[in-house]
This record gives sequence, C-alpha cells and structure tokens, in this order.
Amino acid sequence: MPVLEVDVLYAGLDRDDPHSEVCSRIFNMVRERRLKNVRICSLALHELELNLKAGNILVHGRKADLDDIVGFFEDLGRLLTLYRLDVLALTCEEIIEAAKLRRDCGLSFYDSHHAAAALLFDSEIISMDGAYDAVAKLKRTDPYSAAREQ
Repeated sequence: MPVLEVDVLYAGLDRDDPHSEVCSRIFNMVRERRLKNVRICSLALHELELNLKAGNILVHGRKADLDDIVGFFEDLGRLLTLYRLDVLALTCEEIIEAAKLRRDCGLSFYDSHHAAAALLFDSEIISMDGAYDAVAKLKRTDPYSAAREQ
C-alpha cells in the first residue's frame, strides 16, 4: 500500500484544517486495516519540524518554541503507534531518486522525497497534491476518493 504524504498527515492532526475530517477517516482506515501497509516518508517528519520551527505551522496560534516541538512530536509518535504507521528509513536510493525527480519532473525538495519513497516502496502515494501527477510511474490516490471507496 501507499506512502501517506505530509499534507494528509498534518491535516489529520489539525482539527482546524479544512481537510481534517477526510484525513482522519484515512487514519481510521489504516488503523482498521482497510488500508494496509501504509508508510510515512522519513522526510515528512523533517518537513513538519522545519515548518514548526519556521512558524508555518502554528501551535496555539503562535510560532512553536522547542517545548512545543517536543510536544508535537510526542503526540505524533503516539499517533503513529496508535495507527500502526511505520516510517520508511532514508536511503541513498531515495536521495538518488528524489534528485532525479527534481530534475525531471520539477518537484520541490520534500515532494521529490515523498515521491521517491513511494516509488521505491510500492509506487503509490496518498496526497491531495496534484504535483505528483507529473510522475509517470507514481499512482496518486486522493484522500477524498480513498475515503469514498472504503
């Protein structure tokens, strides 16, 4: 099964996100094993941390401090355990594939890593981001479609 992209991961964590409800359904489908063998790219964790540090993700309406980052990742770790979501290790193969995707498909740094991890895992990604549609061998599953199908 697929790699869960950071847009779905974050929306499932943030009740104020407009996609929160459908992404929470995706998490439940994973927990109930209606979606099997779902993984997270390791760079998703880095992307979340960087966005917290930069203030692009707010905690209690403000830029996160180090204690907020600790709390966020403690909660995320519990969520990953609860929903049985494993994190794929970063490999040289992923870095090579990500660089090729940035070169050939114009993906951003993080999108290229999510796509590379998915290609090396099973060639499927769950994401709302249409940028992945430019990757010929990658199947993007929109969370809204996945939630309706189950």
